[in-house]
Amino acid sequence: MVVTIEHPELGLVQLRTRSTARRKVIKVTQNLVVITVPPGFENTVFPLSQDTIERILKLRNKVVARSGEGKFKIDEPIETLTFSVEICYQENPKIKVFAARLEDGVLRIYMPVGTDIEADVAQKALKRIVLKFLRQEAECVLPQKLEYWSKHCGLSYNSLKIDTAKSRWGCCSSRKDIKLSYYLLLLPERLIDYVIVHELCHTREMNHGPRFKALLHSYFNDYVAIELAKPKWDRKVAWIKE
Repeated sequence: MVVTIEHPELGLVQLRTRSTARRKVIKVTQNLVVITVPPGFENTVFPLSQDTIERILKLRNKVVARSGEGKFKIDEPIETLTFSVEICYQENPKIKVFAARLEDGVLRIYMPVGTDIEADVAQKALKRIVLKFLRQEAECVLPQKLEYWSKHCGLSYNSLKIDTAKSRWGCCSSRKDIKLSYYLLLLPERLIDYVIVHELCHTREMNHGPRFKALLHSYFNDYVAIELAKPKWDRKVAWIKE
């Protein structure tokens, strides 16, 4: 038996039953998750638990990292909500440190002359710099966005915390405390706004039932299409969150 579903966080998830299977086995690629179980255990898989989702996301991050596609490159600028990243070499060969400057929406990172950008040490240094500026920008932009959408939707919240969560974009507690991941700035603005409104809707409806969906639909009539687009972006930026 083979059953395929479209999961809002993971994209395509395929459930397979195999007579030779002795336990549940999960295999992950960039575009597909395959879960194989012994006969009789099909009904134990869905809905996926949060622990299983987080495990799959971690496996996918490793797959992306091994593929070599997720890397900083000289000729491929990276776009965030508020700035693009350009990587170049220091003009003075005597300067042996990395330096960065954010100006007019461009974060320019200067590497020491002779640095191999493909090397792990260079990739880690570049990531630390980009994430430092990403967090600074997020702490400025996300509170403004949350306040705007709170007033626009008439949905109040208690507090906001910008955190470093990698397995989720945002969450809302029963006390209306909202957390947003600063990695959100790696997404298109439409998706960022969607995540924010999604969490604000949880201040009124704490589940994902019909009333929650109706409320979200009243602000984003294309929310189904946005949900389907999220897994693609999860995979696209997974390498920088690894």
